[in-house]
Amino acid sequence: MWLSFVGNTSFVWDYVVTDYVTGIQVVKAKTQMVWVDLADRRPAKIPDEFRERLVADPKPVVVQPFPSKPASHFKFQLSVASSDTDFNQHTNQAVYIRMCMDAASAGALKGQFTFPKELVYYNPRSVTVNYVKESKMGDCLEIACWENQSNPISVCCEITKGSEVVCQCQLEFDYDVKSKL
Repeated sequence: MWLSFVGNTSFVWDYVVTDYVTGIQVVKAKTQMVWVDLADRRPAKIPDEFRERLVADPKPVVVQPFPSKPASHFKFQLSVASSDTDFNQHTNQAVYIRMCMDAASAGALKGQFTFPKELVYYNPRSVTVNYVKESKMGDCLEIACWENQSNPISVCCEITKGSEVVCQCQLEFDYDVKSKL
């Protein structure tokens, strides 16, 4: 894990996870952290004393456009539970991925996707997450799920609270699409 970028209000950690026995890279990821003013819950300037402790290779994170949601997609609804929240009283970042996996698995079981069974049975190849807004305990969320037409081994999920997008997640799996034929 290393720090790859420090901006005015955010910084980025890069990670690589390697299988200890085989030496094969299993996961490569980035996490962008935003410094938040707890009083108004808005991004704030990173304090100089914290910034001084960070060493960075200044490369900005480029967020790729999220695949467009088709008119026909699977819908899944849930409420944020107390156990889904963190110290800041908003939904923990890892919980959004679990929510998307649950929603996409429900869609797969209902025959909405190329994947014939729950997604937990497939090896993940990559997970891309764009955290847009926060949600809190008791919020009712809707997760729209669809297969990415340009990449049939991936499922896109968009989490909304009312009309606002909260999170977008693209899950890509090791799955031979031809094997279903």
